[in-house]
Parts: sequence; C-alpha cells; structure tokens
Amino acid sequence: SLEQLLTIPEPQKTNTYTPLNHYDFALNVYTVASDILKGYRFDGDSYALSSDGQKMFGVITYLKINPNADEDLKVAIGLRNSYDKSMSAGLVIGSTVLVCDNLVFSGDIKVMRKHQGDDMHEDLHDQIVT
Repeated sequence: SLEQLLTIPEPQKTNTYTPLNHYDFALNVYTVASDILKGYRFDGDSYALSSDGQKMFGVITYLKINPNADEDLKVAIGLRNSYDKSMSAGLVIGSTVLVCDNLVFSGDIKVMRKHQGDDMHEDLHDQIVT
C-alpha cells in the first residue's frame, strides 16, 4: 500500500547519489496525473517492495468512462525507484504497462532519472508534462 512506503527509511545523500523518497515520488505521480489526466478518475493502485525495502515498484490506474464505445479508456502509470543504487527512478505510461522486479519496465511513454542532483521531482515532472 502507499502507506507502506512511509515505513522504509530513506538513505543518506552522498556526493554522487541523491535518494528519491519512495512515498514522495508516488505522491508526486498522483499530483502530476491529476493535472494531465483531466476527465479520468482514479481506479486503483498497487505497490510492492523488495524484501529489504530498497526497491519499490508500483502501478496506478485511471479510467475514463466512454459511453460511446464498448470499452472505457484506461491509463496506467508504472513507477519504480531504488534506495540501493540498483536502478534509476522511472515512470512508464500507457494503456498497459509492465513493471517487474526483474527490472522489465515498459509502456508507451518512458521517463527515467538518475539519482543525482537536487531537483529530481521537478525534473521528472517536466519530463512527463513535455
């Protein structure tokens, strides 16, 4: 669950690594999604952590009721992050996404960001919106 992400302590920043808090990252994704997915409603989310909590994977889904079609429109946002420097923070967006703990990560749109620098949230936001 989203609340589970709060229980994992964030590592210290170093000269070459800036941690991106799992919980803050997920909240930022919800904020950006509500800004860009006008007319869609939140449909659900699912999160998984590695056994030590150092890797986080998640999928958030949104739905748009389409009365003129046989199926509603669905958008999924996959996200991943690590505290152990094993992978970049990233998002995938599409009608279907694949987020797997074997590091398979795919969707129609993919945004990745190394854990460096101080404006990680802002950089990810800008990459998604543009």
